[in-house]
Amino acid sequence: MINVKVGGKVVTSIPAYFNEFSAQELLVYFELLTQAKTRADFACAWLINFLNHEIIASLTKYELADLAMTIYRNMQSLRKPLTANKFPKITLSKKLVGPADYLGNISFGRYIELEEQYWLYLKTQNAKHLHTLIAILYTFSNERQYDNSLVPERANLIENEMNEAQKLIIFEFYAGCREHITERFERVFPKKNQAKKSKNRMTFLSIQKMKETFNKVMVDFAGTPDRKPEIYNTNLYTVLEFVDRQIEKNEELQRLYGTHK
Repeated sequence: MINVKVGGKVVTSIPAYFNEFSAQELLVYFELLTQAKTRADFACAWLINFLNHEIIASLTKYELADLAMTIYRNMQSLRKPLTANKFPKITLSKKLVGPADYLGNISFGRYIELEEQYWLYLKTQNAKHLHTLIAILYTFSNERQYDNSLVPERANLIENEMNEAQKLIIFEFYAGCREHITERFERVFPKKNQAKKSKNRMTFLSIQKMKETFNKVMVDFAGTPDRKPEIYNTNLYTVLEFVDRQIEKNEELQRLYGTHK
């Protein structure tokens, strides 16, 4: 939490990280973010949510703006990714159920689908990819397991009924989880300069390359083609831990015996 001081006295505290926010606070945060014309406008509107009328009245316009921007900069410097799902259940005209924190219950194959929509949305900014990403993350409450054939129906529901701020929060959640995953599995998801040093590491030069790489990992992990669907439905972390260990073993062999050309 970030303590807010006025006249040397702590008057309130503001959540420092997205994971500390309540679902309602996140909705307000993103609604204000989309409405504000400038960062200063957003910072002031966000701070006012946590101050009582007496405190607001005691500050000049410039004092409030200066305090708000100080709090905003502190939040940015302390930034940590959103990895807790603040909306595990969503009620629209149909009920939706979301993934666990850190995407802990997502399958490897489902992650492939999510990554494709993530990169397409970043590249095109077309909202249909955002809706599809959320439709892959969330399932209908009566689904026993994830059903890919229902993604279009879920995407249509999300497009027409879900609050825009909530869509952005879910996207932020997915982005935060993938940041956590890439940091946890550094060998599997190396930074660009690291990727050039090892042919064993997966890179994401393009969406097509990403899909080809993931499919190759599925084949390698499965051992035989008939086990590929089984690996597709295996937990994401289980597969990445396996790949990470394989890369570690290969690098150790290279250190011991050198690379054969």
